[in-house]
Amino acid sequence: MSNFTKPAIMDSFIRLSQQMPIDKITVTKITKECGINRNTFYYYYNDVYDLLEEIIYTKMQKLFVIDENNYDDSWKASLRLIGQYAIKNEEFIKALYHSMGRDAFGDKLTSIAEEPIRRTMMDYVERREAAEEDIKSIAYVFAKAFAELAVEWIRGRLNCTPVEAMENVINVMGDIPDVIIKNISKR
Repeated sequence: MSNFTKPAIMDSFIRLSQQMPIDKITVTKITKECGINRNTFYYYYNDVYDLLEEIIYTKMQKLFVIDENNYDDSWKASLRLIGQYAIKNEEFIKALYHSMGRDAFGDKLTSIAEEPIRRTMMDYVERREAAEEDIKSIAYVFAKAFAELAVEWIRGRLNCTPVEAMENVINVMGDIPDVIIKNISKR
């Protein structure tokens, strides 16, 4: 049942977020939209914010990918996926931003992005030696930059699509991630 129910609950929440502000979505509205009872909802989630966190985390997990045959381009592939996801889900992302506020949205995005970025870096440096603390610090910086870029896009300050923004980041970053990894693995 979980294979159907959890995705159905998530999809119901996303549909509702396109019709109303996220802070107006209730468990009752979700269960009605989804066709389940409240107990079923509470079997999977503590509250609407628990559901929202899982939606965001699940989506982010799918966007940060590792290509074991091509580590050097994995981060680029992840950024491209993120740009495509942002275009497809622009309404939902902007609804999140507006319901949470700039700081809360940026902080949440940073905290969610930090772990997959750290894991990506750990997989990448597996062939080298690097201190976990160095990797955590660098992952935080990249996650913070990613979150700020998302906020600037939502606020209309980028004057380009998310896909174009990610390509710009890839071009500007060039070999910087690889250089950083090599530098910390030499210590």
